[in-house]
Amino acid sequence: MKKLLFLVLLCFLAFLTGCATGGDPVWVKSGATQNDFHMDSGQCKAQAFSATTNLLQVGIIYNTCMQGKGWYLTEAEDSKAKGSHCVRVDAKVGDIVGYGNNGSQGVIKSLSGTSTRCTDPRFPILAVVEIFSEVEY
Repeated sequence: MKKLLFLVLLCFLAFLTGCATGGDPVWVKSGATQNDFHMDSGQCKAQAFSATTNLLQVGIIYNTCMQGKGWYLTEAEDSKAKGSHCVRVDAKVGDIVGYGNNGSQGVIKSLSGTSTRCTDPRFPILAVVEIFSEVEY
């Protein structure tokens, strides 16, 4: 019964998130496998259900636990986007961009479009950047 209620709550939260973002939410963690997700999700479910029977609290505890393990919710399309560098709207493949805060530079190899992973409105486009100069301190 608890599992059914938990699934109903997750579906409701997914529905609300989908309304806000326009896509189906999925949990994403850089470098993680499907097995990593199932293990972390199972641990977070166990933690949430052992803490309370209030379904709203269960959902909050589950989400907090998953985020604490490095997972974040994003749109399904966005989870397939490639790259880890956010660039300007007018960026083009081949442009040279600064990378990180250490003065490194790289060249844009591909653009994936706008991404919820890019939180700075000045740099909304997700890009694959190949680093060609790293500054060492």
